[in-house]
Amino acid sequence: MSSQAETGLTLAGRYLVPFFLMSFLLWRKLVNDTVQEPYLDEVFHVAQAQTYWRHDWFSWDPKITTPPGLYLWSYLDCTGRSLLKGSSEQLSVLDLRATNSIAAAFLLPWRLQTLLDLLRKEQNTRAAGAWLSHTVLNICLFPPLFFFSGLYYTDILALIVVIQAYIWDTERSDANGQKKTAVDALRGHVSFRALAFVAIGCIALVFRQTNIFWVSVFMGGLQAVRTIRQNTKSCGYTGPLEIMAKSFQGELYDPLVEEASFADYFKTGLSLGCAALCELPLVVASIIPHVSILGAFGAFVLWNGSVVLGHKEFHTAGIHLPQMLYIWPYFVFFSFPLISIGVLNAVVPRRFIPKYLDYNLSNAHRLPSILTALAVIPLMLAAVHFNTIVHPFTLADNRHYVFYVFRLLTRVYPAVKYAVVPVYFLCAWAVITAFGIFSPAAPKPPPIQIATPQEAFPSYPETQKPGKRQEKEVKKQQKKQAAKANANQKSPSPGSRNMLHYANNSAKTNDLA
Repeated sequence: MSSQAETGLTLAGRYLVPFFLMSFLLWRKLVNDTVQEPYLDEVFHVAQAQTYWRHDWFSWDPKITTPPGLYLWSYLDCTGRSLLKGSSEQLSVLDLRATNSIAAAFLLPWRLQTLLDLLRKEQNTRAAGAWLSHTVLNICLFPPLFFFSGLYYTDILALIVVIQAYIWDTERSDANGQKKTAVDALRGHVSFRALAFVAIGCIALVFRQTNIFWVSVFMGGLQAVRTIRQNTKSCGYTGPLEIMAKSFQGELYDPLVEEASFADYFKTGLSLGCAALCELPLVVASIIPHVSILGAFGAFVLWNGSVVLGHKEFHTAGIHLPQMLYIWPYFVFFSFPLISIGVLNAVVPRRFIPKYLDYNLSNAHRLPSILTALAVIPLMLAAVHFNTIVHPFTLADNRHYVFYVFRLLTRVYPAVKYAVVPVYFLCAWAVITAFGIFSPAAPKPPPIQIATPQEAFPSYPETQKPGKRQEKEVKKQQKKQAAKANANQKSPSPGSRNMLHYANNSAKTNDLA
C-alpha cells in the first residue's frame, strides 16, 4: 500500500511515460529526414568515429577537444547492432545518431529512475512510482538534452556516465554509514564500491573533461556535507556571528529548503565552512575517492599540457565567475512552468491565488530583503565588470543562439551587461523559491490521520452512528490496551531490563567515582 493517494490522472500519466520517451526515436527520424549530412560539430565527431570503425586507433583530428569516449562507445554499440543486422563496412551519420537516440530513450530513463529511487528511499509504492516516472520524463525532455539526442554529440552519454557515478557514490556512502574518525573513514574506502566509483569517475572524464566538476567537486561536496551533518547538532541561532561561534562548537545551521530564505543560503555556507574546519581530518578522509579522481585529472592535464585535446590555443583554463550568473536565466527559461508557480506564490497575496496553485509559501520565500539585494548585487556587478569573458568561437558562428545573446550583451550596447545584473539576481531568487515549494528528494512523513466513526465502523452508512453495543466494544478494547500498557511499564521487556540494569550499574559506578 502506498502512503500517498494515486489519482486517475497520475496513473494514466505513469503509463503514458514510456510512449512519451519513444518521442526520442521520432525526433531522431525527423532530424534524419531533414538533415541527412553531418551538422555543426557532427562534421568532426562522425569522421573520428568512422576512423575508429576502420580500426585506425591512433589517428586523431586536432580540431576535436573532447576525449574519445563517445567514439569508443559507438564502436561497441555499432558492433553489436551490425552483428544483428549484418556487417557494415562504413558507418553513416544516421547509424551514429542512433547511438545517442537509443541511449536517450532507454539507458537515460533507466538510470535516472534508479538514482531517484535511491535518493528518495521510497520504492514499490504506486504514488511514489508515478511521481518518479514524471520526474524522469521531465529530465529526459529537458530541451537542450532532447535536442541533442537526435544528433551525434557527447551530451547524452556523458550525462549517463555521470548519473551512474552518482548512483555508485550514493550506494557507497550509504553502505559505509556514519564515520566518527578519519581512520574509520579511510577504512571505509578499502572496498569494491569505492574502487568502482573511482573507476566510473575516471570513465566519465573519457567522455567529457567538464565531468570533473560533477564526479569530483559536486559529489565530493555532497559527501563532505553529509559527513559534517552526521557529526554536528542543529544550530538554533540565526545571527551570522552566533552561527559562526556555534559552528566551531559542533553545531550546524542548515534549515530546510522550504523554510530557508535567500540569505539563509549564505548563512548555511558560512556554517558549513566553520564546521568543516573543526572536522577537517574527518572531512578530508571522507572525500579521498573524489580527490583521487581529481588527482588523476590533474595528472592528465600536466601530461597533455592543456585541459582539452585539440585546439589548445583556443581553450585555456581560467576563472569565469559570470558563468555562475548566466545559469539562473537559463534555468528560468527552460523551467518556466515551475518557476512561474513559485513567483506567483511569492508575489501575489494568497487570497488572489487559486487553491490548486497555492503552496502556502512561507514568508522566508517572499521577495528578498533590500539588505540581501544590496549585499549580493554589487558582487555580481564586480564579477561582470572584471571577469566577463566571451569565447571567440561564440561570436564566430551565428548558428548558435548564444551568438545573438552575447552579441547583444557585449557588442551592441555595452551597458546592457550591467543592466541585466538585477535580472540575474531575481532569476536566482525565483529558482531558489521554486526549490522550496516543490517536493524535495527525500519524502516527508505522511501526516497522522484520526479515523472518523464511519472509518472505524465501515459497515455502517455515513448518516448512521454506531450503536451502544459497538461503543461498549470500543471502550472495552481501550481499557484492555490501557491495562496492557500499564503492565508493560511495571514489568519491562527483557531488552528494557538490560537497559535499566546497564543504567543502574552506570549510576553506581558514577557514585563510586
